[in-house]
Amino acid sequence: MVTVAVSGCSLLTREPKSIPPPPNSDTTPDRGGIGTPITLRGEETELEVRVTRLIDPAPVSPADQTLQPGGRFVGIELALRNIGMAIYSESPLSDSKLLAGGSEADPVNLIGGPCGGRFPLHLALRPGARARGCVPFEVRDALRPSRFRFALDSGFATEVGTWRLG
Repeated sequence: MVTVAVSGCSLLTREPKSIPPPPNSDTTPDRGGIGTPITLRGEETELEVRVTRLIDPAPVSPADQTLQPGGRFVGIELALRNIGMAIYSESPLSDSKLLAGGSEADPVNLIGGPCGGRFPLHLALRPGARARGCVPFEVRDALRPSRFRFALDSGFATEVGTWRLG
């Protein structure tokens, strides 16, 4: 006679009654107001970003013309500090979004005024370096800028900083 011992083992796996929350991650957006520094990470670098001022309307050169009738130029003045180990070499304009009246404002390239020049188009910051400049947008005349968003990697990084503008 053969005796078979059966223990309390099962080939079926038991699912937990509830799925535990994911570990704390830094992919949730950071929020602040004008003057609040927010640390953002991209694929290769890390910046401390601070919105220092909303310029509304932004002074421009006579050659700068709005694309839409009834539009005006506004600028977001930024202070950036590279706190990562790699060079930040991007366009602050492509990392930026301005929300006004529930829609996105159009990013623009201005020739003159405080928001004209090279800063919005390309910036190279070595680790530890700082830069200040202005990022320009065009908004419809009746709309008021409400929020500014900044994300590294041309706006595609998972960490997004959001600043209230009013």
